[in-house]
Amino acid sequence: MIGCCLSTPVDAAYKIARGDPPEWLVRALEIPFLGVDENYWPIHPEISQEEAEALVIECWRRFHGSVERCHDLWEACRIHWDVCGGEDFPPFHDWHPLAEERVREIIERGR
Repeated sequence: MIGCCLSTPVDAAYKIARGDPPEWLVRALEIPFLGVDENYWPIHPEISQEEAEALVIECWRRFHGSVERCHDLWEACRIHWDVCGGEDFPPFHDWHPLAEERVREIIERGR
């Protein structure tokens, strides 16, 4: 199973990729002027931005059948990186999803 290879909760990545983020994340995103509420906490795993993105892209592929550059996929990757405590995710116009070969390499490396 993907994710057992990476040190981030896979259930969050699956839910984000499926378009059904965890309830605690939805609550945090509902108060943008405050940033986060008391129920939000970053996961802070030992994971790089590329690894976090690879996990979401693989989950996206499993739920949606294919991966194409689109705003929804970018948003899912950005949200997951935020959940992981990451900063400075590139803006949509500068972002391109990782190639399938790179995603497979990252997932296999983590097993």
